[in-house]
Amino acid sequence: MTVLLFDDPAIRPRLLPFTFTRPVAALRCGILTVAEKWERRLGQPAHYLTEQYLQAKYPAGPIGGQP
Repeated sequence: MTVLLFDDPAIRPRLLPFTFTRPVAALRCGILTVAEKWERRLGQPAHYLTEQYLQAKYPAGPIGGQP
């Protein structure tokens, strides 16, 4: 199973300037990021569906066949 966390276009602009450099799920909420909280809860790695310019660092799927 692939966990795909996406940026809601209605919420992302409200979190600027934090979301200029990372997806919403990569923001910290306490000690963990939102993505880390989902990964711990579901036991699966999380991937991001975000702006095109951020996809190189935050891919939407496994890189090189890795889970």
